[in-house]
Amino acid sequence: VEPSKVATVAILGGSTQWFEPGRSADLICTATGSEIVDRIQWIKVDGALPDDAKETELGILHLPKFKKSDSGEYECRGYRHNELVGSNRVTIHATNLAPLDAARVEIDSPVVRVIDQETTIPYLLTWYRSVGKDNLNEAPIILSNNKSLHLNDANFNTQGIYWVHFESTTGGDNSGVNYEWALLRGGNIIRHYSEDSTLEIKKADPWNDYGVYRCEVEDDDGELIGQAYTAVTIGFTDPSSLIYLFFFFILDNLS
Repeated sequence: VEPSKVATVAILGGSTQWFEPGRSADLICTATGSEIVDRIQWIKVDGALPDDAKETELGILHLPKFKKSDSGEYECRGYRHNELVGSNRVTIHATNLAPLDAARVEIDSPVVRVIDQETTIPYLLTWYRSVGKDNLNEAPIILSNNKSLHLNDANFNTQGIYWVHFESTTGGDNSGVNYEWALLRGGNIIRHYSEDSTLEIKKADPWNDYGVYRCEVEDDDGELIGQAYTAVTIGFTDPSSLIYLFFFFILDNLS
């Protein structure tokens, strides 16, 4: 069976990424089938790689001091015996300089975020705090429904576990976006048919559930908004204590 070129090479993170000018940045490329790819190469699609960029044998393109001029489209290429067997692309922007309609899809384990900087999505935020320092057995204290939580005169009584609950108020379950999850391993795509915003893997198996996970996000017209990849390894100390994996989706708006 020929490996899929789509599933052979993946760039960890979103298909669009943001970096802070003046700070170091890394683009990470991985081969989902180590026996398929023996060499990884980075190129800049719309020009030459930055002069100070350092490419490692591990597929990491290191930018020691990211500049606005480094923005653009980059491509990671996977080779076997000098033959191109797979590639993937990522567009990078300097922070706050991306187009207003640039959607942002991230897998920040265990959270998947899709951020559309132009479209306003109706939602409700609720901030909570645990009763006492870490008591999660009692009903939590509701603090605020604002986008941000300000703690004035923080003291001993304000310590505890804080969290925020996000709820879409559009009336639909998918808020105009649809998801497709997949596990990429060995050059193959193992699809997880989940129309939900959460991918749940019960009793994760170290032998079958490891690899690179991809989340693709589409609008209701079938247009791809963005995609993101994350690498997952699974281990346990006691075979009777297999773990659960949860990947969550949150739709937020930065405008």
